[in-house]
Amino acid sequence: MPIALKNKKPEKKAAAKKPVVINLGHVGYSPKNTSQATHAIKIATRFPGIRLVGVDLKSAKRPVPKNMVQTQADFVKGLEQRRNHSVDRIVSNMAVGHYILSGSPFLSNSCKTRKNYTIKILDLAFKKLKKDGKMVITVGDTVLADMLQWIPESPFSINKMKLVKMSKKRGSHWVKTYDRPVYRIILKK
Repeated sequence: MPIALKNKKPEKKAAAKKPVVINLGHVGYSPKNTSQATHAIKIATRFPGIRLVGVDLKSAKRPVPKNMVQTQADFVKGLEQRRNHSVDRIVSNMAVGHYILSGSPFLSNSCKTRKNYTIKILDLAFKKLKKDGKMVITVGDTVLADMLQWIPESPFSINKMKLVKMSKKRGSHWVKTYDRPVYRIILKK
């Protein structure tokens, strides 16, 4: 056997890593509508090939799937716990853009505070996403205009943004729940 092959260590196969998806909001228990509050658990169950990290102020009151962990924190603190360039996708359904601080629902006269909190989330999301990672934000029509003004103030490029109006036929839970237009904003790093 040639010396070059004799001393060569066998290559270790790299373990296939599951894509990391962060779900901002609707992870913890909510007595008003448990189907919304456990949305992340449903995603993790439906897609066992991902590693789902749910970020919410409330904790899940039932066991979570093996491929899911929960970070009980507000969105900023939850994102800060992740390494930069380590996340494949960040998802927010009716959460980012809707809150001012630490999960408090927004008020119409607190737009500046809501804007600052949202831009801070967008800045952190951009840092945490891998190259070509995506942030998918579902919003109602009342928040859409604000988000379209705030996104250009974040590191995300408006040129890499896609806006989709959700239809009732093929739409998500949110389209079926609300009697108003619902949009999905897709931001690519």
